[in-house]
Amino acid sequence: MRAIKGLSAAIAVLMLCSAALGQPKAPPEKPAPKLDPKATEVIRQMCDYFKVAQELSVDISYTLTETAGAKKSERTSTVHMTVRRPNFVYVSWELGGAQTVPISGTLVCDGKNLYVSIPLLKQYTAGKAPEDLGAVFSSKDAIPLVAAVPLFLDNLLVSNPYETIMDGVLGTSYAGTEEVAGAQYRRVKFVQEDSDVEAWVAAGDKPLILKAMVDATRSLKHMEAVPADAQMMLAIRFDKWAMNPEVPDERFKFVPPEGSQKVASFSEPDEAHTIPAGTPAPDFKLPLLGGGQMTLSQHKGKEIVILDFWASWCPPCRTSMPIIEEIAAAYKDKGVVLYAVNQDEDAATIQKFLAAQKLNVTVALDKGGAVGDQYGAVYIPLTVIVGKDGLVQAVHGGLRAGMKKSLTDELDALVAGKSLTGEKK
Repeated sequence: MRAIKGLSAAIAVLMLCSAALGQPKAPPEKPAPKLDPKATEVIRQMCDYFKVAQELSVDISYTLTETAGAKKSERTSTVHMTVRRPNFVYVSWELGGAQTVPISGTLVCDGKNLYVSIPLLKQYTAGKAPEDLGAVFSSKDAIPLVAAVPLFLDNLLVSNPYETIMDGVLGTSYAGTEEVAGAQYRRVKFVQEDSDVEAWVAAGDKPLILKAMVDATRSLKHMEAVPADAQMMLAIRFDKWAMNPEVPDERFKFVPPEGSQKVASFSEPDEAHTIPAGTPAPDFKLPLLGGGQMTLSQHKGKEIVILDFWASWCPPCRTSMPIIEEIAAAYKDKGVVLYAVNQDEDAATIQKFLAAQKLNVTVALDKGGAVGDQYGAVYIPLTVIVGKDGLVQAVHGGLRAGMKKSLTDELDALVAGKSLTGEKK
């Protein structure tokens, strides 16, 4: 299993927010929710309006803002969606984040088959079409990235939108009206166990949603290595609504991007995008956590170097790093050096994570991810072994079964003076 660099944190956040927007929960018995009748009526009107819509299209933007002390990060993802009942869907999306190359994709359901394509990976998946829109947007096997699912709106497209949205709600309130661009919108608030949601719904006979604000700060309590003062907000904006437009059938036809290959799952090992073994390792210079700096070329002719590209928000990285640390420590006296090349996190976050996990590794700070881009670390963790000759000897992406043995075997061979690429040493 691997995570896409620069995006895994945002995706995890969106998944948490999705749970806060009407996804079923199974909590222990709790007091009956405190529902404001006026707020409930607005929500029901909105749900009833979407329930009878046969076709619609809309543009959506998601802006995720994270703050901790004086530090603030913000990234915006965009989605365009067109749907027709019972199960025709077209979604195009582009994820915003720290990566230098935007990651975009499409999801198409033509009534018979469901396709998801990620051009950057030159891959697409294909599966049987779910029976209705609700099933399309809850199909975890068919949708590899939660960003392909238009959050909040997916709950309005199921057969029972009101029950879905209200499931898990602890309370609602009515916050009055607000004029936006000359139109009146009614503001309603939802309280969930881990988040607060506010939505702006148009007054009148077309109760379209304009925007929603999700305060998911309470959900951070469940995440590791997060500062106590951290806050997380997700702003969702809906534009260019078209209800029951005459959408041509061609809109729901999937055409694989040129050069793309069909795969069973995007999580399958595929390292075509990484730097090839047998090629010279690009030289680089990075600052080290705690002070000082390293240059890859300083080790040429002297040591074997393991480069472990990682981030604290990446679950597979958290699992693989202790394994790599243990192996590198065992080979330290045999001329093996490990650099945990962190992808675009601040020093405080990294130090807190290392302390919590009791890890003792030398961390190189790849701010902006430029070195990761050089080595093709679209997916992390990515482990690259550079020989004493300066050549890339091995490249491994993701958390692999048997990685301890395979990495040990490779280091044994390199320490013995052998090459893993067939090149003479």
